[in-house]
Amino acid sequence: FPSHDNCSFCFTGTQGLKRHLTSGEIVGQYLAVRNWLHQKDSRALTPSIVFMGQGEPLHNVDEVKKAIEVLNEPTFAGVGHRQMTLSTVGFLPGISRLKEFPRINLALSLHSPFEEERNKLIPVNAKYPITEVMKALDEVPLLPRQFITFEYLLVKDFNMTVRHADALQQLHVS
Repeated sequence: FPSHDNCSFCFTGTQGLKRHLTSGEIVGQYLAVRNWLHQKDSRALTPSIVFMGQGEPLHNVDEVKKAIEVLNEPTFAGVGHRQMTLSTVGFLPGISRLKEFPRINLALSLHSPFEEERNKLIPVNAKYPITEVMKALDEVPLLPRQFITFEYLLVKDFNMTVRHADALQQLHVS
C-alpha cells in the first residue's frame, strides 16, 4: 500500500488534490447529471447523491453543507434528505459538525475493524482511530428511516477472514 496520506485503494487519491469544489460547482455537477438523465428519459427519477471521491467531503465541510442545503431546497432541486448520502473515511472534525447539517444519510468507509490495517488502507485513521469515529457517530442525530451505511472493500489476503467478521460484529453504533 502507498505510504502517502491518500487512501491506498482509491485511484483518485493517486491523482492528488488540487483544490476543493465550491458549493456552486457541487450543485452544478448534480444539475448537469440530472438534466442529462432527463434528456435521455423524461420519466427518469430525481437521482440520488453520494458525496464521496476526489477527496474527503468533510475536509470541505462548509461548501458541502451549503450544497446539501441548496439541493434539499424544495423550490430548487428538491432532493430529499433520504436521497443524499455523505461518505467519510472518519474525519472527526467534520463528523463533529454533522449536527449542523440538514439530516442526510451517512456512509463510513470502514474496510477493516483493526486499527493497524485501517491505517494502511486509510492513513487518516492513525490520527482519528476507528474506535473514536464510532463514538462520534453515536452522537450524530438521525431521523426515522435515516441510517449509516458501512462500506467495506474486500481485499484478498488482507481483510477477508473469520477474524475480521468476528471483530466487525463487535463494532457498533448504538
